[in-house]
Amino acid sequence: MQSLTNSEVVRLLGPGGVTVSSATIFDPQITAARARAAEAGFDPRIDLGYIGSQINDPPSSFFGPGIPTNTQRDEGDLVATLTKPWSTGATTSLAFDAPLNYLFFPDGTSGPFNPAYETGFALDVRQPLLRGAGFAVNLAPIRIANLRTDQQDWQVRQATMEQIRSVEEAYWQLQATVVARQSIEAIIPLAEETVRIQRNRFEGQLVTEADLARAETQLAEFGQRRSRVQLLQRTTELRLRNILGLPAQNLPGLIPIDPPTQRLIPLDVEQSVELAWNNRPDLIQKRLEVDIRGQELLVAENGLKPKLDAFARYKTGGLADRLDASLDQALTFGYTNWTLGTSYSMPLGNRAPRAARDEAQLKIARERALLQQMEHNTRYQIAENITAIQATWEQYELAQRKARESLKWVEISRTRFSYPPPAEAGGQDLLTILLVDYQQSLQAHVDAVTDAAKLLADYNSLHARLEEAQGTLLARRQVWLNGDDPDPQGFVPENLPSGHSLAFPPPTGSPLSQPVGNVMPTPGS
Repeated sequence: MQSLTNSEVVRLLGPGGVTVSSATIFDPQITAARARAAEAGFDPRIDLGYIGSQINDPPSSFFGPGIPTNTQRDEGDLVATLTKPWSTGATTSLAFDAPLNYLFFPDGTSGPFNPAYETGFALDVRQPLLRGAGFAVNLAPIRIANLRTDQQDWQVRQATMEQIRSVEEAYWQLQATVVARQSIEAIIPLAEETVRIQRNRFEGQLVTEADLARAETQLAEFGQRRSRVQLLQRTTELRLRNILGLPAQNLPGLIPIDPPTQRLIPLDVEQSVELAWNNRPDLIQKRLEVDIRGQELLVAENGLKPKLDAFARYKTGGLADRLDASLDQALTFGYTNWTLGTSYSMPLGNRAPRAARDEAQLKIARERALLQQMEHNTRYQIAENITAIQATWEQYELAQRKARESLKWVEISRTRFSYPPPAEAGGQDLLTILLVDYQQSLQAHVDAVTDAAKLLADYNSLHARLEEAQGTLLARRQVWLNGDDPDPQGFVPENLPSGHSLAFPPPTGSPLSQPVGNVMPTPGS
């Protein structure tokens, strides 16, 4: 739809005009970036460092007072570590780790090694056995981030449905105002004809000046009403342009061409509720929130466990007066060390983890209660919507009948007014009665057509709201977001509305579809 391609934000139709939703197309991308950041928690990490020192300390500073030795040496220390966290909670690291990688005594101190190169490679493994152990607790942050991303996708989907529903409501409102304006414009020539006839009769002293003023007053009222409807039509068009992202300049007016639905569509509450369970975005978002709280409860319950870790280190080293010789000696694995151990810690009372667990339990209980209430409200909302649709259709049928009957009234009263019986049959009083009856028929017909147009617009808008409540509006309008299946099976019921005919075409042969004649009845004809 044009409204979706012309903007990066979602525009909605509200009681006071067009508003902007807080959801944008950027939100899913933002949460997806956060999910990637959570997944990066298991990426390997490399740490490199080098420290070089030149030491020239005064006598007695190395071994303490009484040993007057001037301490002079050059030191170089290189550290390189590759660390990898695992989803089991384990951490492994491979390090170039030596206490002092390079040592040189510049004063010529004799010894087997001067300079001395010490190297070492160490493999460390630490695995939690209780707290922090297992795939579930370690993958929980990633699952939560992915669930948040899914939530954001459904939030954008919900906002998109609201925008499409807003477009439809604005469209049907515009069509209703067009029909109302057309009905008034079709009546105004008849009111002008009434004024002309009354003016001729006044000149012939057949009616009073008050009768002429009555006809001119009604013509002025129809003119005012047309002006108000034109303003409403322009306002509605501007709102539709706003939602569609079109310019607000006074371009050629938008002309509604898609006909409204003019048939009663059978609806079933249980079928609509079942569709809502599977497709309604706010319900799915709330279920995802329950899943998120479940992951948080899993982490909180794991925090109750004592911290018991197993640790292992395997190290090989070398020492020589050349670096390459020291490395060769280390890589022969002739001099190796093993270290194994465990560590245990637990706060006395464990109050903080217990409080965190209780909070997580209460949060998931709250979300489940809210989900149940949302499902309960959804059932009633759909039932109320279907009831409103059926009631609106009944009112529309009555309004249609009223419009047809009022049109007959216009035709008959126009004929009687234009061709009154002879003066002796009632005289001036009869002409006044015929004028009042004709004016009432014109007013009644405009009111009936306007009312029927509004009810038809409401009927179609209520169907859009029902589809929104079911979560099927996007598929029904063939709007596919990223990742959607363009041909979902069983997603949309077959009996959703579609248009058939234009609203209120003027009946053939009626005075509204023919030009006003110039026949002027003469007194006594």
